[in-house]
Amino acid sequence: MELKTVKREIRIVGVDDAPLATQRAKRVDVFGVVYRGGYWFDGLMRTDVEVDGVDATERIAQMILISRHFKQLRVTMLHGLTFAGMNMVNLKTLYDMTELPTIVVTDRKPRIADFEEAIEKLENSEFRKTALNVAGEITQIRTKPNAKPIYVQFIGLKLDQLKEVMNVSCTRSRLPEPIRVAHLVASTGEIPKRLNSSRCKSQ
Repeated sequence: MELKTVKREIRIVGVDDAPLATQRAKRVDVFGVVYRGGYWFDGLMRTDVEVDGVDATERIAQMILISRHFKQLRVTMLHGLTFAGMNMVNLKTLYDMTELPTIVVTDRKPRIADFEEAIEKLENSEFRKTALNVAGEITQIRTKPNAKPIYVQFIGLKLDQLKEVMNVSCTRSRLPEPIRVAHLVASTGEIPKRLNSSRCKSQ
C-alpha cells in the first residue's frame, strides 16, 4: 500500500512484546496499540510468539490482518527487530503480507555484531541472518530538539515520508506514541488509565 500523504490522524499500530515471565517460558505476549497520529488511542490487539522461535513475522502479520482496525491502518511500527528473545521479524515478508509501510524503532543504536554472534548460537540461523540483512540500513533520526536521537529501519516509504510520520507521532517523547504506549502495555499487561479503555477491543 503506497503512503500518499501523512495526515495528522494517520492510523499507526505500534508493536512490542512483554518481558519473559520466567526463564522457562515458551511463548511471550505481543501487543499492538493503534493510534491516530500521536494523540488518540484507538484500540489494542494481541498475539503471542515463541521464545527464540521463528514465528514472529507471521504471528504479527496475522494479528494485524484479522484486526477490525486493519482497513484503516497506514503504518506499522515495531519496537525493535526481535521479539521474545531472538524471534526476528523479516521486514520484507511482513510488508508483503500486510502491504503496510513498516518502521523498526529503537532508542539505542542496534549492535549488529551482537546480533550476528547471537544468531550463530541458535537454530534456523540462516532465517535469522536473512531477516537481519533485509532490515536494511540503520538511520538516525532526531525527533525532539536537545533530545537523544532514535534509530530506525524501514520499508515501504521514503525518508521524507518517514520524517513526516515521526513528526505527527512523536508528541510526548522522542519515541513515537504508538511505540511508547505499546511498551507500557506490554510491560504491565494493562492499558494506561489516562487512555479511554472503553474504546479498546482486542481483535
